[in-house]
Amino acid sequence: MRPVALITGATGHLGPAIARALAADGWDLVLVHRSSGDRASDLARETGGVLEVADLSDVAAARALADRARGHHGRIDALVHAAGGFRDEPVMDAAVEEWRADFAVHAESFHALVTRLAPAMRMERRGRIVAFVMAGMERWPAYRSSTAHAVAKAATLMMARAFAAEMASDGVTVNLVAPGRVHGGEGGPKFERPSDVAGVVRFLLSDAGGSVTGAIVPVAGALGMSPL
Repeated sequence: MRPVALITGATGHLGPAIARALAADGWDLVLVHRSSGDRASDLARETGGVLEVADLSDVAAARALADRARGHHGRIDALVHAAGGFRDEPVMDAAVEEWRADFAVHAESFHALVTRLAPAMRMERRGRIVAFVMAGMERWPAYRSSTAHAVAKAATLMMARAFAAEMASDGVTVNLVAPGRVHGGEGGPKFERPSDVAGVVRFLLSDAGGSVTGAIVPVAGALGMSPL
């Protein structure tokens, strides 16, 4: 029986590379996008995935998505939560509506999806959950730019650690991947490729990654080693 992965943000910056990597490993995919049209359809044809459309800024929509996604193959074995963009705005300039929007897409939807999908994973005593944070954020004393985004990712980090501790004895792993400056092309000394990130996700979802949980895995090259 082929494992099934739900990938949010499937047509975003990282999603297509992750979908291709998992499809190559024999995963069935549920690919979630918000409004990507032909790009989503092309990715579904390439990977054999099933498409779902959802606005993950709405918690009710995230819960409904989890239920629909499970209906396609009867279960979800892995969640890869890559939804949400990046907003670069100083702390004094961001409106409260922007803070709420970032928090909803990155953190609230993560909580909604995990709490909907994890009970079945715990019963099966196997599951994989991966989300994304910003490289080096666990070491930051402050971050004046992109603050709304950073706050949402900090909440994701703490939730992931709590979920990992809660489910550590149930065969369900919860990990975070922390990309640096990801470039859509071949990468370079200052950039990582989406395929670099996908390779880490691929490992975390594999049998070999079954003993890794509660981790933050940087994929940031020199940025990940930079002093504060």
